[in-house]
Amino acid sequence: TQKQNKKYDKIIEKSGNKIFQRMLAVLSNKWINEPDDAKKLFSRIINHKLEMEKMLNRRIEIQVAAMDFSTYKDQFIAEPTIIDATKMEDLSKLIIYDEKTQAFDSAILESDLEKEIKRTYQKGEQFSIIFFDIDNFKQINDQYGHKTGDKVLIELVKEMNLHIRQIDSLYRFGGDEFVIILPKTKLENAILAAQKLKEIIQSKPIYKNKKITFSMGISSFGTHVISDKNKLLEAADKAL
Repeated sequence: TQKQNKKYDKIIEKSGNKIFQRMLAVLSNKWINEPDDAKKLFSRIINHKLEMEKMLNRRIEIQVAAMDFSTYKDQFIAEPTIIDATKMEDLSKLIIYDEKTQAFDSAILESDLEKEIKRTYQKGEQFSIIFFDIDNFKQINDQYGHKTGDKVLIELVKEMNLHIRQIDSLYRFGGDEFVIILPKTKLENAILAAQKLKEIIQSKPIYKNKKITFSMGISSFGTHVISDKNKLLEAADKAL
C-alpha cells in the first residue's frame, strides 16, 4: 500500500544500502555480502514486480515477485518458499532495531552518524555521542546466566530511553556496549547529560534488585578535530 511504501522509504533513508541486504535475507535466507550488490538485485526484483502487476493487472506482493524472479530470471534463491505476511510486516523492526534489546541496531548507527556529521557541518553546529558499557558484565553472565544478562540489557535500554531526550537516539554497538547520539549538543552539555544519566540509572535496581554500574566516554564533532564517524567513536571509546 501507499502507507507501507512511505514507511519503507523512511527505513531506507535511515539505514542506507545495508537495508537491502537484510530485506533479501528475509526474502531468501541468503546474505548478499556487498550492500550495493544487494540494492541492485532488490531493484531488479522491484522492476519484475511492476512488470508482473502490469501484466496481471493486480497488485503483487514482494515475496511473490521475488519467488517468480528467482524461478524464471535469476535463481538467487536455491529453494524458494512462501514467506508469511506478518514476517514481512515486521521487516522494519528487524532492520532498524537490535533484536534482543530493541535499541537501534549498530548498522543504523553508522548511517545516522554520517547524516548527523553532514547536517552539523552544514549548519555550523555541534553534536556529541556518549559511548558506554556495563562494568563487569561478564560476571553477571557467569554468576546468574546469560538469560539474566540479556534481561539486564533489555531493562537498561528501557530505562535509558525514559531519560534521554526525544531527539537523542540509543544504539546497541555490540555486547554490552551502547552509543547515544545527542544532536545539537556541545561537549560540556553532553558531559552534564551523561553524568545525570549515570546517576539516575545507577541509583536503582535494573533487574531483580540488581544494580549496575557502567563506564562512559564522550566525544563531540567539532571539539576533537574529528573528521569522520570512526574517529568520533574511537575518541568516545578511549574516553571510557
